[in-house]
Amino acid sequence: MLSRGPLVVATVIRTQGSVPRQAGAKLAVGSDGTLLGTVGGGAAEAEVIARAQTLLQTAVPVGDGDGESSPAGMPVSLDLNSPPLGVCGGRMHIWLQRWQGSLAQTLAAQILQALTQGQRAWLITPLHPQGFPYLSLSDSGAEHFAPLPSRPQLLAGSWVEPLLPSPTLLIVGAGHCGLSLAQEGIPETAFS
Repeated sequence: MLSRGPLVVATVIRTQGSVPRQAGAKLAVGSDGTLLGTVGGGAAEAEVIARAQTLLQTAVPVGDGDGESSPAGMPVSLDLNSPPLGVCGGRMHIWLQRWQGSLAQTLAAQILQALTQGQRAWLITPLHPQGFPYLSLSDSGAEHFAPLPSRPQLLAGSWVEPLLPSPTLLIVGAGHCGLSLAQEGIPETAFS
């Protein structure tokens, strides 16, 4: 998606009460209208998409020469107590983060490399308008956090989430049950 232009990643960072998705749920909104993931669907998600599209249209890239820039990130709070946003009764707090340019592409490549090499890594997103996510490859080396968490959470004004490589499926036994398990558990892309 990032190769087609800027995008906004919406991440549920906190919830209260009954909500359709919990903290950590993500939705990517591309500048071309492409969507990937979900923060819960329905009218609430439509509101998040609309705000992400506004962020995509109004953000000025950092370093444009005028010394000013508009936000690269912004908070959104949704009250799901009544229509039109929902009837779940809870509240969702979502962070919208604009990803664009070489900085975002480099970060995406670092994330992919860490995952494919099975490295321990954490994506740290500072929750302030001019902040940009960064990757920590050490659970003790990131400033402000010691140790880094094993599950996504808010820490010291940032959203911190561990990046976990795909799990390994170990099947012991070669009978008909093992064959069926292997066929279900191994995606076709594993051999490409």
